[in-house]
Amino acid sequence: MIENLATVDNLQVSDMISRVNQLEERMKLINMRLQLQFTIPRFEFVIEIDDKPVWTGLDLPIQFPEIFQKYPDEEITISWRSSPMVWI
Repeated sequence: MIENLATVDNLQVSDMISRVNQLEERMKLINMRLQLQFTIPRFEFVIEIDDKPVWTGLDLPIQFPEIFQKYPDEEITISWRSSPMVWI
């Protein structure tokens, strides 16, 4: 399952970093809950440029500013994925 973090024009880098940090904190809580359940796997973040993945992993606050600077005029999508499961 993939969810977009934001697609807003003209956001400041500091605003985006703040949003990424908030997303990471929420995902850490979700991941912690998932790890408590024996059979449910972990998640990972995905950064896409024009619908093509350019990075996957867990250190989003470190990678996002670098990718944002590398692709300043491209559409950047931040999402996460996990193994197929039902989210209630």
